Amino acid sequence: MLVERVTYRFDSIQHYTQSLDELLSNLRTSLLDRRRRYFADEAQILGNVVTEGQEKGVFKKGDAFDLGRTLVSATNSLLPYSLSALELGDRTIVAERAAKTAELLIRGLMK
Repeated sequence: MLVERVTYRFDSIQHYTQSLDELLSNLRTSLLDRRRRYFADEAQILGNVVTEGQEKGVFKKGDAFDLGRTLVSATNSLLPYSLSALELGDRTIVAERAAKTAELLIRGLMK
């Protein structure tokens, strides 16, 4: 799920011809509010997965929603708005970093 949230966004911006900074500067206020809502929704979904893992005895106990928010925060640096133009040009590198980050995060949740 963590890798998909990164690679899906990466793929969805490939058709933009303007720089993301130019595009986002015009929409910043509404974008930040929308992004905050999306991140909260994603944290809730990931929190549900964490809860399931906790109930099965696979993940450590803790506030599942807070852990979901932590997972979202930890992968936000791999989303398109945080990447350089060079990084935006290489999906393979971004997907590999997302996979390594996800593996590290999941290991941290395990008992």
